[in-house]
Amino acid sequence: MIVPLVLLSAALAVSAAPYQEELIASVKENAADLLLWEPGMNFHPDATPEDFTHLIGNYSIEPRLAAHKKKSNCEAVCYGHEDNKNVPETFDARKKWPQCESIGKVQDQGDCKADYVSMMEWI
Repeated sequence: MIVPLVLLSAALAVSAAPYQEELIASVKENAADLLLWEPGMNFHPDATPEDFTHLIGNYSIEPRLAAHKKKSNCEAVCYGHEDNKNVPETFDARKKWPQCESIGKVQDQGDCKADYVSMMEWI
């Protein structure tokens, strides 16, 4: 069972590079006037899954989240649509909740490049 899976993974990895080149060419041809960035290959076509392991991260957020909740003085507050009538022009969470120690501090994200997304979801 593992051998066919490995062969399938290898075949997909080999076939991904031409697809990426095709996609990049299509984007350049059809949307070049709309883009504020230059499409191109992000990684070498021969890159292996192991080359990306440092980008993915390999630890759970649960222990850090539990530690954060334990030491934080912040409370979660939910607002409904009817509360949107009096939305202020400006808002500074540091002034509104000065007792909340996590506001304004950058969390240690380690080696995980996508940690900012998952961490902001939990705070």
